[in-house]
Amino acid sequence: MPTVRVMFVGQGASLLPEDRFVNVFHFHDPVVGDPAAAILSCTNVLEDLLTAPVSGGNALSSFISPYVSRTATLIAYDMLMPKPRIPYPRSITLAAAVGGGYAEEAAIVLSTHGAPPITARRRGRMYFGPLSDSATCIAPGTTSLPARPSSASAAHVVQALTAFGAALILESGTIGMPWSIRSTVPDENYVQITGGHVDNALDTQRRRGPSPTARLTFGT
Repeated sequence: MPTVRVMFVGQGASLLPEDRFVNVFHFHDPVVGDPAAAILSCTNVLEDLLTAPVSGGNALSSFISPYVSRTATLIAYDMLMPKPRIPYPRSITLAAAVGGGYAEEAAIVLSTHGAPPITARRRGRMYFGPLSDSATCIAPGTTSLPARPSSASAAHVVQALTAFGAALILESGTIGMPWSIRSTVPDENYVQITGGHVDNALDTQRRRGPSPTARLTFGT
């Protein structure tokens, strides 16, 4: 019963550990399988999710800000091993960014859920970013409309994740590694993701914002 965690780690240009952008994926196989093969399958498909072009010609990672190094890391763990778990890192190359960098806190949010009943413990969220400022990724605000994810970037996220879910089954063969939501209540458990949505509104991850490097003062 392999259970795999894969962390996507993008490094900001400062090269400092606190300047990293992380997304976490969990995969859970309800039947007996080989953990080593499961880790390979999950990282293969996750690399494809980020770097393979989808309809329209852009890879999902092309919407990631150029402030993030185009050499990123996938770090996998066998969750059934006792702590401290052995990390299995894999270097991947992100697609060239489609424009400059947007505010690091801004993200396109992916909401996921398992099969009904869709309770709080059967839902998850992922913050995709930091983002490019290209009109391909962000529709800028106007006198009548706020800034939003472009219809193209939202569609790319949905298309890529649909292919991602299907590829997990194809790549894994008889192992099968469904993308899952991890919960620790009442005990550690995993819910297979069956669907989700991407809103046409930006959200924020405050922890991704840069620290100030200067201060202008006023008053006496």
